[in-house]
Amino acid sequence: MLRVKQTALITRSTVPAELKRKEPGTTKRAYKLPPGSKLRGARCDRRDVAHSAVPIRSKREIQVLLDSSDPRGSYSEASRPFRRTVYTEEMDWVQHRSSSRLFDNLWTTLSSGVVRSLWLEVGSVATVAVAVVLWNSAVLDYTDFSMVNHLGPLSNLRLFALKLSGLPFTLSSPALGLLLVFRTNASYARWLEARTAWGRISSHTRNVVRQSLAWGQGDLEQVQRIACLGGAFARCLRQDLQSVSDSQLELELEGLVGVELTELLMKTTRRPACALGLLSAAINNELDLDDPKRAIEMDKSLIILNEALETCERLYSSPVPLVYTRHTGRFLIVWLLLMPLALFEPLSTAWNHFTLIPASTLIAIFFFGIEELSVQLEEPFSILPLDIICDNIDDGANEMIRFSNLAKSLQRD
Repeated sequence: MLRVKQTALITRSTVPAELKRKEPGTTKRAYKLPPGSKLRGARCDRRDVAHSAVPIRSKREIQVLLDSSDPRGSYSEASRPFRRTVYTEEMDWVQHRSSSRLFDNLWTTLSSGVVRSLWLEVGSVATVAVAVVLWNSAVLDYTDFSMVNHLGPLSNLRLFALKLSGLPFTLSSPALGLLLVFRTNASYARWLEARTAWGRISSHTRNVVRQSLAWGQGDLEQVQRIACLGGAFARCLRQDLQSVSDSQLELELEGLVGVELTELLMKTTRRPACALGLLSAAINNELDLDDPKRAIEMDKSLIILNEALETCERLYSSPVPLVYTRHTGRFLIVWLLLMPLALFEPLSTAWNHFTLIPASTLIAIFFFGIEELSVQLEEPFSILPLDIICDNIDDGANEMIRFSNLAKSLQRD
């Protein structure tokens, strides 16, 4: 029978100094470690384990970013780990609902990560707007700085002006709005389902530990082994969903389940399923449950963990249908690139139609921003704080085992 090597406590690993950095939008407390906290176990007490708020990127992912032909690719992808916001203090919520939040958000519009990811698309719309102003000023008329109107230098050539009626845009805007709304709702639903699945994982791994403490006839060492396997399941699943290196996962698992089971898990191709199987075997072998109904209740938690595993795998492997996202993208970019032509006449009261440029740019920022939000939410696992969730799973098991041991000591006294 395979056994988990005994560990003193499940604790999060020591973070190297160079990795202790605060993520934008989070507080320092989100990644603050308790004093003396260190992974203990087979050989791990002699190393610093590379575990941080920002996961280590795989070589393959870094190479994809460097070789990407998309000019925004490296920033848009590399910034995703910094979107894993965690609120841990009351002041986080106070600031979140601050009465000045709208003006604060407006002030940081141009420095927003979403806007910085869209500079190519927004720049293209702004370029079209500049071209429309210059071309129409050349073929029609223009106003000098003395506010005197002149015919354009190309007006005698009778060239066509870059203008469109606003009617096609008025008629098509409801359809575009519906497409963007459905796209955003579908992406947010995926994010919410992923977060709910990980909530179930956190809840039911702790539930297994609680039931083991309450119903098990063995000692705390056996419960500790079950708790370690629950944490190993969560971390193996996290690696499947995020860019966590094999070396980092191996060090984390060694501190939880020891060298023997770590080597077994690292050799498998479906590590979360294997870890869940080991957890199920440990419950059946380690706990001496005197009531079959209690064994059934514990098995229900394992069934829910398996369902959460399937949910995560389904969301990760199945995007929103590409025919829908691509058609929405084509509709949006054509609509916005032609929009400056329709705004030329309505903005004729401005000097040389100059307001066409900032107006088109702002509209492009917000419309493209809606589509970018959908892209950010569509694959939710790279922006979910899974490392913090895994740490909380370990901490919850720690607290239950620690206080159960304390309660038994008080009863003996």
